[in-house]
Amino acid sequence: MILTNDIIYKYFDEFKKEQKCEDLPNFSIDTNDRDNSFGRFDFNELQNKQYILHLNCELGNYPEQFVKSILWHEFTHFYDYCELENKLVADDLLTYMTSHSEYHAAQNELICQIKYSLINKKKVVLYYKNEEYTLQNYMILVLSNLTAIVDVDHDKYQNYTEEQLVRECISAQKFLFYYFGKLKIAQEFSQNKIIDLLPKNSSVFQSNINTIKTVLDLTLSDVEKGIKAMKAVLKGFERDFILYYKCGEKPII
Repeated sequence: MILTNDIIYKYFDEFKKEQKCEDLPNFSIDTNDRDNSFGRFDFNELQNKQYILHLNCELGNYPEQFVKSILWHEFTHFYDYCELENKLVADDLLTYMTSHSEYHAAQNELICQIKYSLINKKKVVLYYKNEEYTLQNYMILVLSNLTAIVDVDHDKYQNYTEEQLVRECISAQKFLFYYFGKLKIAQEFSQNKIIDLLPKNSSVFQSNINTIKTVLDLTLSDVEKGIKAMKAVLKGFERDFILYYKCGEKPII
């Protein structure tokens, strides 16, 4: 599709109306970003009141349904930030944005795809880039991004530095929040016919994953208490990830 600023702002207006947040501030758009992500708001820029939506220069190469869902994801981050910027200190806000906001954005991303598909195709056909997926196969794809990092042969990371391992763990955390968020929407839409395929006892980090899910549920009911707990469990996951892939020490269950 031809992705213009007018189209992006049109989608933003739709988002604001649907989410009942029409007082959100405007943002500028950078469509020449070459970051690995499809889109992003930079946390440090937001902290300095620089509201800039950075979009990958190749995003417009994909179907409208996929593009719109990516924008919905980023609009959700912007909404979450604006809702909490005056309620949380910067460190707590950053924790929220990299955990619960990823969960929230993943939910709205999938909701956007399902609604678009039902309106335009009269059935649910989901997209990742140019590829079509059923809802169950889409969830398998989402999960594969996580398992490609955490459920791999120990030797994969043998030449990684500690800094590189930290980056891999942070990516795993993000994909975990994506999975939890999208699974909730997929199961609600399908009346629980979508199976949770996250391995229950096979992952070395199963205890970490279970604890993160528990704390995520806590954050939904008590933000400040949940953020404090989330910091601790994410740091624990990072520690266990490094110890396992660097030293061969399995997490204590």
